[in-house]
Amino acid sequence: MLAAGLVLANTSGLRAFDQQIAESMVQNPLPPASPSVESSVLQVAKQVTVRILKNQGAGSGVIIDRQGGTYTVLTCDHVVVSGSQDQTYQILTPDGKTHWGRRRPMSGLQGLDLAVVEFTSSNPYQVAVLGNSEDISIGKPIYVAGFPNYQPRDDGGLHITHDWGLRAFRFTTGNLSMRLSGLTLQRGYQLAYTNATIQGMSGGPVLNADGELIGIHGRGRVTIHGIETFRFTDGTLPSLELYEYMSPLSWAVPISAFQRPLEPRPTGRPFSTDPTQPSLPATPMRQNQ
Repeated sequence: MLAAGLVLANTSGLRAFDQQIAESMVQNPLPPASPSVESSVLQVAKQVTVRILKNQGAGSGVIIDRQGGTYTVLTCDHVVVSGSQDQTYQILTPDGKTHWGRRRPMSGLQGLDLAVVEFTSSNPYQVAVLGNSEDISIGKPIYVAGFPNYQPRDDGGLHITHDWGLRAFRFTTGNLSMRLSGLTLQRGYQLAYTNATIQGMSGGPVLNADGELIGIHGRGRVTIHGIETFRFTDGTLPSLELYEYMSPLSWAVPISAFQRPLEPRPTGRPFSTDPTQPSLPATPMRQNQ
């Protein structure tokens, strides 16, 4: 039986293995992470996840670097692309404070649903540890954090959370269900997982069981565009069978897509490489996965 994360070179290969992908997930389940691991990852997520507020709407992001008093936040392009004309935003940090942030152009991110925002502060904030997004096995635990734009009310309505501060923070658990390699979805989406996510969590961190950043969440389960949402970079579409498997999942751009345009950095280390301005990495856990 082939694993669900088998690297496939083309869409014909994907169609050929549709049924095997689904069967492998059913027949080879992996045990969930222990409650202590989940609790530890939750603490990391709370330390590194921020909210990005703009004129209309909001999204999430993750702190990946500190240089002096300047912090770098990685998020989704679609979170910040419709912001103010001067590309400024309010960043809600884990201590409940807000800071003015500005988008930093990065030429290496064209075609990816990724963006970088910077803000300055004299306060010490944790920096995410970058993991290896190509090393995690299908079925392993996945954790996604962010700030949903709404929460359900008891009467069936919705609470808008833009003024909720840190109360809007959400942490979800699930498992990695699919990893595309070589042939990817448009805008760089390759990692698929079972976590239930809500609009507003886009840009938030996708963490492994060691609390390391392995992706940026950007697509939830529900889509109004149907199979077109799953068009591959070569312009083709999945079979209907594969689409039915893919559509209930949430999706992320792997952190490796962000690392490739940059100079080489070891994984499992803070993003910062300036020894005079060390980052404050969130302490990763080392557990047997």
